[in-house]
Amino acid sequence: MKIMTPPVNDLGLVAFDEQVICECQAARKGQEIKSASGILLGERTQGDVPLYGTIVSVGENVSEAVKALVGRDIPLPNGHISNIPDPRIAYGEMPFNSKESRIFVTMHYKAVRAVYDVRVEPSTKLAQPAASKLSLM
Repeated sequence: MKIMTPPVNDLGLVAFDEQVICECQAARKGQEIKSASGILLGERTQGDVPLYGTIVSVGENVSEAVKALVGRDIPLPNGHISNIPDPRIAYGEMPFNSKESRIFVTMHYKAVRAVYDVRVEPSTKLAQPAASKLSLM
């Protein structure tokens, strides 16, 4: 049996099998908290769980529809993601608590439930949902 190794990319990690890797942004433990006017209020005592991410790598057994989403932003499925330490931390190139480390998470490709539509401007008002004809008794 020949073991297939995935191609190396500039991230230093690749998704395996049916996994999807996303790069995320989230507030980190120790990050400064500032007021709207810029006054330092303190430091975060814990980091935030990322809410969305950009797909950066997909495994070889992921569906073609999800493979086409590399580079697109998706909402992350709460409770279905696992943290991946920055490869530079794994190889000892930066300390574990570095503020420059990148945030990566992995999930099964079937956990990708939606994709943010790039055609909609974030400042555009979303249409109000239709009023329900159901009533609660």
